[in-house]
Amino acid sequence: MLPLPPYTMERDTMNTELETVMRLAQRAGKEIMSQYGLQKKIELKEDNTPVTEADKAANRIILEGLVDVFPHDGIISEEMETITGDRSWYVDPLDGTKGFINRTDQFAIHIGLAIDAKPVFGLIYKPTTGEAYYGIEDEGAFYRGLGHKVPLHINRENPDRRIAVVGISFTDDEDGRDIMKKLTPTSILHSGSEGLRIMKLVENIGDLHLTNKNRLGTWDVCAPQAILEAAGGVIVGTDGKPIEYVGQRKVGRDIYVTRTEEQKNYMLERLGDLSLPIH
Repeated sequence: MLPLPPYTMERDTMNTELETVMRLAQRAGKEIMSQYGLQKKIELKEDNTPVTEADKAANRIILEGLVDVFPHDGIISEEMETITGDRSWYVDPLDGTKGFINRTDQFAIHIGLAIDAKPVFGLIYKPTTGEAYYGIEDEGAFYRGLGHKVPLHINRENPDRRIAVVGISFTDDEDGRDIMKKLTPTSILHSGSEGLRIMKLVENIGDLHLTNKNRLGTWDVCAPQAILEAAGGVIVGTDGKPIEYVGQRKVGRDIYVTRTEEQKNYMLERLGDLSLPIH
């Protein structure tokens, strides 16, 4: 794993949050990589998705660290839910567990902060490389890795380009293929992690993403949404309304993610408020 250089944050308004979350993500990432390819026990959760000892160990590191530094904040993850006041952390210690099990690089750590039900800070950390994406409301989005800190901005040129970013198995069944026919993407990219799919849009590699409410926890989306919006992107429910973070464990709606408002309107016009397949 490539170590990230120390942060200098003269212009960042959430100094303590960013320092704390980066430190916890690096510690959790180190623990995850210590078990990479060595997991002996894989359990299935109620929704039939896998969970490993690496998930649990990373979750403990992050949650204990957040409680220690921000004792008055709420925390929502698959393992814990406490709501106190108007600040809540949304944590996915290992987004893309299947990618971790299969020894790909398609997994990441998500840590997001919502204030008054709106994501205002998010960090996505890749344990395999030490790369990080983070976004702060009104401050912007950034990529950090290989000794560089690079601002991330949504490119508003080519608003009619339609490169779809979907899950690896999305087009394996008839429902997914039918949706792609309605959407008429110029091409399709596949990724195994929800957060890393959305980062494809932040990096201006992809344009459109959609995902199903039944597989989506608030901990999956809070961090990538904060980064996407800080970069200038768009994320809404399929009813066109914004996602609110009020402690619920599931998002409760299918969502559309786009680089631009024009692309969002295109998805709403072509697909409407449909029910997306689960992948």
